[in-house]
Amino acid sequence: FLVKETRLYEMDELEQMIMSIPALNIQCVKRFRYLRTASLGHLVDLARNSHYSTFSLYGKEEFASALKGFQRNITRHFSNPEHVKWFDEYTMLVVSRS
Repeated sequence: FLVKETRLYEMDELEQMIMSIPALNIQCVKRFRYLRTASLGHLVDLARNSHYSTFSLYGKEEFASALKGFQRNITRHFSNPEHVKWFDEYTMLVVSRS
């Protein structure tokens, strides 16, 4: 995933991009976290149906291999694959013009 997905930025990268535009000021930064729960089967269905745009970056065989690895990792790292919990995290930057 991290090799394929190059559209995500670290906070310092976003701040630098915004600060490089003289007419813009960062007013505040808010972070949000949402507890999510799903079964492994549901997560696999989401992946197969390209729920996240990153999946479109994979070739057919590469995706099949990555999906198998994903399933192995979930099974290995979660005690109950029918009840996988994680946090979705979002960052909102409020930006204004000078």
